[in-house]
Amino acid sequence: MNRLINKIKITQLGDGRNAIYEWFEINNIRIEKSWDKQTQTATILLPRNLKYNDKNIYEGQNPLLRRGDKVEIFGGYYPNLTPLFSGYISKIGNNVPVEILCEDEMFILKQSIAPNISYESVNLRTLIGKILENTNIPYEALDAQIGAIRTQKASVGLVLQKLRTDYGLFSYFKNGKLRVGLAYYQAESNTETILFERQMIDTGNLRYLKKDDVKVKLEGVIIKSDNSREEYNYGDPTGELRTIFQYGGTKAELDLKANLFLEQMNYTGYYGSFLTFIEPKVEPGDFVQLDSYIYPERKGKYVVKSVTSEIGMGGGRQNIELERRIA
Repeated sequence: MNRLINKIKITQLGDGRNAIYEWFEINNIRIEKSWDKQTQTATILLPRNLKYNDKNIYEGQNPLLRRGDKVEIFGGYYPNLTPLFSGYISKIGNNVPVEILCEDEMFILKQSIAPNISYESVNLRTLIGKILENTNIPYEALDAQIGAIRTQKASVGLVLQKLRTDYGLFSYFKNGKLRVGLAYYQAESNTETILFERQMIDTGNLRYLKKDDVKVKLEGVIIKSDNSREEYNYGDPTGELRTIFQYGGTKAELDLKANLFLEQMNYTGYYGSFLTFIEPKVEPGDFVQLDSYIYPERKGKYVVKSVTSEIGMGGGRQNIELERRIA
């Protein structure tokens, strides 16, 4: 039987603090990642009496751990320790067991004030370069022209959220680099095969539906050069709501895009989420190839929307939520 192992590495930051601490076999770790969330998070549960060299690590005048310290989480089956999360301590709770709440690199951008900006129209790459000019954050942005945007004394995180709300542009960190644009990039996506009879722990939230039984409501938004919006509805009015954006162009072009999107979302296949082991590691934007000995006709390839990972006394698990079938 494979033995589960984990490690937490915390690096002190600020006020001349630079010590590095490592703990192994932490009782409970929960990591939540989704392309629908700007900030990816992790929660670490520690016993109150946990000490390091006879010092309490999070209480007293000079605690070893503080808000803003660097956090890295690793986990897997012996001897593999795979990087699972990188970020910063956002809060240390006072309850028992003690909760250490962590956020990814977006934690820094939420506290970084962007230069005041005012554009009637701007290329996204130019905009991201401008709001990050006072940081050392590496970035990559979609080559796209957007309409008017104005902010004053706003954090970088708030500007990125505005891009998500107004233009449907996703922002997230991948391998330490800020990505702004699409929810995922197919050329960068890994594919993992999940076999129902061997790797599925729980399929309670997974449904196999025929195309005719699927209901999707789609809101299509045209954003004009003056930043005004035209909104149109497609699909089943009682279905699950999705939204697509189009920058300029005509309603006829939006109609074509909307019909293609509905065709992609209305398919015969699996919908929902399932629980599997902590390996193979899966990230939002990756693909999973679902296969079965019993129902080989149901195999298919799907885009992953979100992954919630847990490592604890009960073992290592991943809850993987599907976005849609692509093959």
